[in-house]
Amino acid sequence: MKQIDPRHWVFVDESGETAEMARCSGHAPRRERAWKAMHADHWSTLTRLGAMSEDGLLATMIVE
Repeated sequence: MKQIDPRHWVFVDESGETAEMARCSGHAPRRERAWKAMHADHWSTLTRLGAMSEDGLLATMIVE
């Protein structure tokens, strides 16, 4: 690895999430209802991809 200049490195990361990961409860002031809109489709999955180098973000992408 010492032979490769770190300025040429590119790091790629991937993460995923589903609608099922959304929080179903919350906190609200006394005598008020906590409300949050959620997706009705519980089977959808989003994948986030990103590439970063010494110069910052190079590319980002979200795939359903």
